[in-house]
Amino acid sequence: MENETKTIITVRTLDKRLTDKKSGNMEKVGFEAAMVELREKGLEVAEVVTDADLDIEALMSKNLSVLLQLYTFLF
Repeated sequence: MENETKTIITVRTLDKRLTDKKSGNMEKVGFEAAMVELREKGLEVAEVVTDADLDIEALMSKNLSVLLQLYTFLF
């Protein structure tokens, strides 16, 4: 979601079959796909909101050229 306008810019729906039937891998796969889509559209990602998933944090620290702020959202 874009922060100022509150517009949703991408949504990913995944099936467990895409992640070897491991639901724990779905968040990482969805995050990667969304980031690729946003980059291809030329959008700059400045912040990421997550539930503090360790796979997402590791992925961000390894693969993103821009240091993103990581916010924790617990639900």
